[in-house]
Amino acid sequence: MMFKNKFLKGSGKIVISVICIVWILTGCTLFKEVQEEGKAQNIKEEESVEVQPAKGGELRIAIRKPTTLNPILSEDLSIQPLFYLLFDTLVSYDENYKPIPHLAESWSFDQEGKSLQIRLKDGIKWHDGTPFTAKDVVFTMDTIKKAPSSPYKKYIENISSYSMLDEKNIKIIYNQPFGGALYSLNFPILPAHYYEKGKVFDTEKNMHPIGTGPYTFVQFIPNQEIQLEANTEWFQGSPYIEKVKVLFTPDEETSFYAFEQRQINVVEMQYGDWQKYSSMENTKLYEYMIPYYDFIGFNFEMPKFQNNNVRKAIAYGIDRNALLEKYYLGHGVVTDTPLFPNAWFLPEKSLVYSYDKERGKQLLSEGGTIVQTESQQANFQFQLLVSNENPVRVQIAEEIKKMLKEIGMEVVVESVSSDIYLERLEKGEFEAFLGGWKLSPIVDFTFAFHSSQIPSVLPGGKNYIRYQDSALDQLLKETFRAVEENAVKQAYENLNQYLIEKVPYVSLYFQTSAIVVDNTFYGNIHPTMYSRFQDIHQWFIHSSYEKE
Repeated sequence: MMFKNKFLKGSGKIVISVICIVWILTGCTLFKEVQEEGKAQNIKEEESVEVQPAKGGELRIAIRKPTTLNPILSEDLSIQPLFYLLFDTLVSYDENYKPIPHLAESWSFDQEGKSLQIRLKDGIKWHDGTPFTAKDVVFTMDTIKKAPSSPYKKYIENISSYSMLDEKNIKIIYNQPFGGALYSLNFPILPAHYYEKGKVFDTEKNMHPIGTGPYTFVQFIPNQEIQLEANTEWFQGSPYIEKVKVLFTPDEETSFYAFEQRQINVVEMQYGDWQKYSSMENTKLYEYMIPYYDFIGFNFEMPKFQNNNVRKAIAYGIDRNALLEKYYLGHGVVTDTPLFPNAWFLPEKSLVYSYDKERGKQLLSEGGTIVQTESQQANFQFQLLVSNENPVRVQIAEEIKKMLKEIGMEVVVESVSSDIYLERLEKGEFEAFLGGWKLSPIVDFTFAFHSSQIPSVLPGGKNYIRYQDSALDQLLKETFRAVEENAVKQAYENLNQYLIEKVPYVSLYFQTSAIVVDNTFYGNIHPTMYSRFQDIHQWFIHSSYEKE
């Protein structure tokens, strides 16, 4: 979707270096409105010049130089755009992050939710013409299991067994009912016939990939580029753009320069780096939410934070929209919980903790003696830990300090190195911290809030806030195990309401990013956080420049 002409100074990198295995399906009413506005702008522009789809032209993108083109074995995120073009997954997600069929035709759980049967679509072929079958799915899961490392290891960790029933049907049995089962089917599928005799780790084969995706591999030119061409038999329709050239660049700065020089015509904006693109002409920018969630966490071993009114006072006392506007020029979405508000399993709702300084003061005064310091001063005091790896987040911490002073809180910002930051979180040597999670597509928030995940209970656990409540443990269990649609909705609505009421985190916002596209590109350009080239077959080019 196209975004308004706002740009950010500086950039924001995720503070917590640990990438958590969670998918909190998010979005929100604000995001939906911006998305619809962007679509309207795009349609209006195309209609005004009467541009009609036409075949031809070349898409040029940049990635880092790959060591493998096997998507199951590659952990280099910069290469993901190439894999979107070459490979397909069993499921994808709709605009509300609900799993929808892709290579899969349909699926069904047994009554207990421990067994999932998947039926594949008919007529799908690999790029060499070989039919796609259930054997390929089983082979891919075997590869993930056997690989020394893979970005998809977590996707199969809850699986007890899997088998091919026939050429079109697969059965997967889980260790227990698993609500994230469908989300974990979003991994690229490999061709079993291409890797006969155990050659899945063969370097030569892995540099000449075969997929089922919208584009087919043509040529790898060492140290230069990869060439692709349209898959005219792709099951969702032959792409309009006939060729793709994938150039190798050493870093994002070089990719940006290549885009400025029109050596490439699509570039993915770096995390929060809006300012860089402020003066660019002849471009279109399509904004989408990214799974980077920012929050304030409390150390619940500290008596001062055990009063619910104190945590609510902090939530009311922070003007989150002002933070987004000042540091991200409005490119983000305020949220009350780590769950995206427009996820399919949550009802639409407005913010509970909209900025209200007077309400914050009132709640703080209702905190009772816990608000008083040992010296019986009137102000509530606490230390806010932040990593100096991210200068923007340090500035935000200082801004929060100013805001909370207005409601009677004294905040001391502690800016430390990322190593010390993480060490202090693990040891519990903090009062509160400003942090963030990058969320992945597995529906499970156990890691952040379950009492079993406290670092002193489980070494390496990520429940840094030391939160313990059997009621929340039960809600997390219910969301993990829910597989039937109504049960999923009820479980997540209950969890969402608990997080709003108890405020274990003061949620701030989810950030947004964008792809920047040469303005000669038209069509259904609709990137999402997990698919920058969604509906790539509906993109097309209208430009005399491309024909020269």
